[in-house]
Amino acid sequence: MLPDPVFGVVLIPFLYWARSNAIVLLAGVVLAGFFWSVFHANLILAQRLPSQLEGKDLEVVGKVIDLPHKDLRRTKFRLQVSQAKLDGETLAWQGLVQLNNYNSGVNLRAGETWTLTIRLKRPHGFQNPGGFDYEAWLFRERITGTGYVRKYPAPVRLAESSTSLGAVRETVGNQIQTILNQKKSSGIITALVNGDRSGLTPAHWQVMRQTGTNHLMAISGLHIGLIAGLVFFLVRWLWAMPGTTVLWLPAQRLAALASMSAAGVYAALAGFSIPTQRALVMLLVVMLMVWFKHRIQTNQVLLGALLVILVLDPLAVMAPGFWLSFFAVGIIAYVLQGRQNQPRWQQFITIQIAITIGLMPLLFVFFQQASLISPITNAAAIPFFSFLVVPVSLLGVALLNAGLESSGVLLITFAEQAVSWFWPGLVYSADLIPSSWAALAPSGWTWLLAMAGALVLLAPPAWPARWLGLVLWLPLLTAVPERPEQGKLWLTQLDVGQGLATVIQTRGHTLIYDTGPKYSERFDTGQAVVIPFLQKQGIQRVNKLMISHGDNDHIGGAYSIIKAIKIESITSGEPSKPGGATLCQAGQSWNWDGVNFQVLHPHEGGDFTGDNNGACVLKITEKNGSILLTGDIEIEAEELLLQSQGSLLKSDVIIVPHHGSKTSSHDAFLDQISPRLAIISAGYRNRYRHPSKKVVSRYQGKGIRLFNTAKSGAITVSFGKNGPVVSRYRQNYRRFWFAQTASSKARRLIH
Repeated sequence: MLPDPVFGVVLIPFLYWARSNAIVLLAGVVLAGFFWSVFHANLILAQRLPSQLEGKDLEVVGKVIDLPHKDLRRTKFRLQVSQAKLDGETLAWQGLVQLNNYNSGVNLRAGETWTLTIRLKRPHGFQNPGGFDYEAWLFRERITGTGYVRKYPAPVRLAESSTSLGAVRETVGNQIQTILNQKKSSGIITALVNGDRSGLTPAHWQVMRQTGTNHLMAISGLHIGLIAGLVFFLVRWLWAMPGTTVLWLPAQRLAALASMSAAGVYAALAGFSIPTQRALVMLLVVMLMVWFKHRIQTNQVLLGALLVILVLDPLAVMAPGFWLSFFAVGIIAYVLQGRQNQPRWQQFITIQIAITIGLMPLLFVFFQQASLISPITNAAAIPFFSFLVVPVSLLGVALLNAGLESSGVLLITFAEQAVSWFWPGLVYSADLIPSSWAALAPSGWTWLLAMAGALVLLAPPAWPARWLGLVLWLPLLTAVPERPEQGKLWLTQLDVGQGLATVIQTRGHTLIYDTGPKYSERFDTGQAVVIPFLQKQGIQRVNKLMISHGDNDHIGGAYSIIKAIKIESITSGEPSKPGGATLCQAGQSWNWDGVNFQVLHPHEGGDFTGDNNGACVLKITEKNGSILLTGDIEIEAEELLLQSQGSLLKSDVIIVPHHGSKTSSHDAFLDQISPRLAIISAGYRNRYRHPSKKVVSRYQGKGIRLFNTAKSGAITVSFGKNGPVVSRYRQNYRRFWFAQTASSKARRLIH
């Protein structure tokens, strides 16, 4: 648990006493902010699902909040639990949970209240270098548990709701989808109107990332400000017309009220997401200054909005969008200094270039890549979406719900058709080489220097020698990825849940052994885990991709990797998976940078092709140790290896066969290998209950150190003079929101 935030109360008289000393006051404000954040964090941690309730059938009553997202297999939704029972006994626990419903006959809608039987686990996510921290996202969203709905007893709807915010948003989304009938760009229109981005495909996001236009799909400052601005100037113009002015309510004030109301409605339609909250707060600060006839300065708006947001939601700082949005507004204000007399079109182009340059260091920090063509694509996309697609779509929805159905249908159809005409241009731009720039994740001092360099480059025109800002970019631009020494290797067992993905690096080469599972058409660990890891390591080319066999938990991520990065050769235990791969066979060997690689299994003409026992077994030997990668082999293949390879099996480190299944790792096999260290790649609370308790006891009984990715996250192994050296990502990157995945005794045994 975090420090007790009650101690923050003592700061109140301190802040009053120190108000005349700027430095002391600043320190007090920082401390007050710290304790306020701790208070919020403790509230969330206190609501987290108790560990003793994991995996139990809980009978809950709760309300569906936000929009359920449906695909072919499931409905994903959030439930605010108001009552929970275990074996008929009412529990003290309540909280917000994220659930999957696989019952095709159950139609869940936002705002409804249900009685459900659910099975939960504590918030948990993959932990890998460069990867998305899903656990942090769950914490930021106040989600206290994740799980699924049980089929029996059958779910019961207790109450419907057609007036809740979620129900209204869902109705609007359904109206759009009905009109557009799942047309290619219907997901974009829905995202721009009600913030539901579930209709956007991975291909959509890929194009927008490469062109730097993905911010257009977040209803935030750009769209909220546009709608508010249009309403403000329209109302002020109409109210100032002869015969309409009312002395007690000047046009400026009425326009401010109308603008805030319009922005509030649009933000509500978007579900008051965090980006819309930031935009709405900033707009409210501006409009309140207009109301009170206060002279508006950009720094006052920024600081006022920042203060309000951090008071309302101190955890907003965990979101990259928080930093990107405030930096973007600050950059715009900064770059317009000394350029007020430029033509509007020139200012617009200047802003696009400035945002690209100014945000690039932050984009490298958060995503390890930035679009190089975003000034060009945004110069076309921003006016198109902001002044055409968004207003037309919103007006269409308004007319549709005002009884003017034919006019609303016409406008919504026109907006979708316009996007369909515009989209191929973005696709063409994304295919340009290079359209984006991948870089190493910068260290703190290099990105700070680059930010300072950006400020120099974007300084007002009167500043001399602005080009010298490029010098401050050199540390970031010339950073060289760290690699193993000659004759040595690094092995990283990535955390991909119930699957396997291993990356082996030598001085000048990279091998990927398996790629983890594909969970759905929208998500696979190749795209979500392996590629971000390669980017963080500065790896732009893979020398060999080896797929042990064709099961989804080993090959599922391969196709995303093959599409995204250059691979020199592919071998597989099943050459038809992926297509064009060569068959790996015992006897194949090669040497990279003084590190030897030997394929020990399967043998030519073996009987195990397409089976777990036909998986490629690879031994890697460097000057200080050796590693054995075993895929999903079971006892039959282990016995064959004992007969055919004998002493070659002896290794310092073993990747435990078949995720620790009871069908593998028999005594004679382990005795022959005689490893000092073993790594299990398994999913947290996976349905197969891997690793088997008997297998775990077998390794521990032989004095073998045992590590599990479910508890350690990504595990990196290198070799020193005294043997294998282990680094565990979840322990090194420890955060207070990480779930405790085992008892203290178990953590000592399986790391």
